[in-house]
Amino acid sequence: MRFLIDTNVLFAAIVFPGGVSDKALSLCLARGNEVVIPEYVLDELKETIERKFPCKSGLVMPFLGSIGHIELPNSALNEAGETLPLRDLKDMPILRAAIVSQSDYILTGDLDFLESSITKPTPIHPSSYLRNPF
Repeated sequence: MRFLIDTNVLFAAIVFPGGVSDKALSLCLARGNEVVIPEYVLDELKETIERKFPCKSGLVMPFLGSIGHIELPNSALNEAGETLPLRDLKDMPILRAAIVSQSDYILTGDLDFLESSITKPTPIHPSSYLRNPF
């Protein structure tokens, strides 16, 4: 299965090693799932870590290198349809990347995804994945 990993999960895994997001991501990888991390998420992750925890900014690239990832070109993010059911327009590039990459799931803590009507790809919270991994 393919999991697009949202920025908030990567952020929490880096800032809080051993926490729920870190454990969910590790389990996802251990079960042989493919992990998709679009360039948009990488950029957002780097900016957020630098702004909120500058002392941890040096951990981003080694962390990502340790999990391996697929990057999607920015041009691919605009090719999906424009009528996407999300409240927060800033989440549209992530949903588009999940659709373009044919991800089965979006591993996220973002309520805009989790409370949406989206079913393909299916948003799943890290704690829910830990309770019922697949």
